[in-house]
Amino acid sequence: MDRPLVAILLLLTIGLSCKVNHLFYVTTFVDAVDADLADDICRTTAGECSLRAAIQQANANDRVFKIVLESGSYVLSLAGADEDAAAVGDLDVEGDLTIVGKGAHRTIIDAGEIDRVFHALGTSSLKLEKLQIQNGFANRADGGGLLVDASAGAELVDVTVNSNRGLNGGGVRVEEGGTLAVSRSAVVWNQADRDGGGFSSDGTLTIESSTLGINIAGGSGGGLEQGSFGTAVFSGATLAQNEAPLGSNLGGTMAGIRLGGSIVAWAGGGGSSCSGAPISLGYNLSDDVSCDLVSPGDLMNLDPQLRALDINEGGTPIYALQPSSPAINEGDPSVFTDTDQFGKKRPVSGVADIGAHEYDFLDAFALDVWVAGIQGSGAVLFNVESDTLATPLTLLLQETTQPAWVLPLPAQKRVVVGWTFGPVKLIDVFSNQILWTWTPPVLPLAALEVHPDGSKIWAMQSLAGGCIWTIHASTGTLDSCLTHTFPATSFAITPNALTLYAEVADTSFGSDLELHVYNLTANVDIGVLSIEAALSASALTDIRDMTVSPFFDRLYLSAHQEEVFGDASTSLHAIDTVAVAISSSVTHLSTFPNFVAEYRDLAVNPSTMVLWALRDDPVLPFFERKDPFLLPLTGILGSPGVVKPAFHTSSPEAFIANGSTEQLKRWDTNTLNDTGTLTLGGDVAAFWDVAAVR
Repeated sequence: MDRPLVAILLLLTIGLSCKVNHLFYVTTFVDAVDADLADDICRTTAGECSLRAAIQQANANDRVFKIVLESGSYVLSLAGADEDAAAVGDLDVEGDLTIVGKGAHRTIIDAGEIDRVFHALGTSSLKLEKLQIQNGFANRADGGGLLVDASAGAELVDVTVNSNRGLNGGGVRVEEGGTLAVSRSAVVWNQADRDGGGFSSDGTLTIESSTLGINIAGGSGGGLEQGSFGTAVFSGATLAQNEAPLGSNLGGTMAGIRLGGSIVAWAGGGGSSCSGAPISLGYNLSDDVSCDLVSPGDLMNLDPQLRALDINEGGTPIYALQPSSPAINEGDPSVFTDTDQFGKKRPVSGVADIGAHEYDFLDAFALDVWVAGIQGSGAVLFNVESDTLATPLTLLLQETTQPAWVLPLPAQKRVVVGWTFGPVKLIDVFSNQILWTWTPPVLPLAALEVHPDGSKIWAMQSLAGGCIWTIHASTGTLDSCLTHTFPATSFAITPNALTLYAEVADTSFGSDLELHVYNLTANVDIGVLSIEAALSASALTDIRDMTVSPFFDRLYLSAHQEEVFGDASTSLHAIDTVAVAISSSVTHLSTFPNFVAEYRDLAVNPSTMVLWALRDDPVLPFFERKDPFLLPLTGILGSPGVVKPAFHTSSPEAFIANGSTEQLKRWDTNTLNDTGTLTLGGDVAAFWDVAAVR
């Protein structure tokens, strides 16, 4: 089958280029310049409004502009540096401009390492909101993600500055005289060749309710390098795991740094958090004495007891507080902002907490892991406390067969449980109640998924001519049916919930395996990709599993191939879901020739964006990891009979249900160490699926 998928993207992004007052709606993910800067219309030669064209038009007019972006990745591809007209390279801003996305986890501006991402020039005013800027590279220049010139101003609200690199200011550089205000944002995983892994500043910098984590500098200030000019004021911030030879978290001119209600801890590389003493505004917490925090309310030499850096449904990574953290109820509301990084009101109870996260007692439920199984003659849902591997709760599911799926609803303390030959149930894990039961009109079910915001559930029937049903999560009532022509076994949904990919095929040997693409907004099948043609393979039996990366807009799939004489192989592949022609953007990850081994279950760790694959092999089982930059698979971990993985969203751990031994295995995904095993035994017959619940 040789149908190009250009139409797919056109249908997903179709619309007229338009400007309402001083407003541009970007209608394409393609990086292209404006066709005519004199016509006051955002329009490329292809008739679309691109992000670059919208910025060029805003620069050409002396007015206040706002640019609205959709969910997806806007990848810069027009290479060229040392140019300030936004025609090539970075996005140069000259006027008063606001750019708004759909959330830092949904709207991504990716420089593709051709240049930095944004440059605020002259006296410009730039506000970025609800988006992520990543993969900027300022070659032998400052500000990998954002450069704010002298006299220019910028503001970041609900923004992630991620994986950028520059000479000074891997994430952001603020020149002398420039200003930058940061709130409810995260600057993480950036690198400076010299100073300021996260920030380098000689201007006026304010950071409220935000996170600086895992930034690296070759010289001073892994989190921030404060220059000889200007000031940097932190209010309710968390700085952790940054690394530099001088001041892993804070370095430079310490007299220019003011710190209030903030956590400075976990210095990377074995160094000290601060290269000297900042000016303390009180109510800070550090885990060493290098910052010399001695103002009222300051706490030194205390482990803040943070959870691992977590990429949340809200979009910006954060170090959440553990229930036993000494930062809880030790802040001063008069010192810092009245909301935390999530936008949660401070204080939740009593006195506000120190750092970017305001702890809520409901956050304790982030430690819960739920495992579906059979106990005695009935289906049950085991509640497992992830730190102790204790089982404080078991919920009877009022069914006698093994559940096939356990899926958490984001941020709702609810779990969806489904059966291949049975119903779908919504469980409230807070009250331990079954809220509703929905029975599919036709069985069996082949796959089950939830909407990223928890509003909908999709259930796919496996037989030819069946449905992909949409169910209202709040009521359990049927909304609609998408019909698929051939038998189907798996599907995956993009993080923006705009597109559904479903594998369908005739079950006869040697048939063409297809990946159907559905527009979930219009509820229509909008295109087909021949998997065998795209993967340069023949006689693919089926796709064992599919998953979509929440950050990198890739569809990962495991394909099973059987040959005529009984040989078989299993392989992993990555598909760029933003590419114009999906068939030309398939990246082969690995192949394992073995008649019995299969990559049966895939998952992407939301904290590290690493793809993990469980290889079901009774002889030598693998638990393998692959990072999003497509490096070779690493890690061989023996765990016979593993079936389903789940990643705890607030830790670097994976939990794996072991179907043959009735065990729940816990792995540290950073060290690849086995960190615990829960064996229920007794009358427990089997585990099948596992879910981590906030």
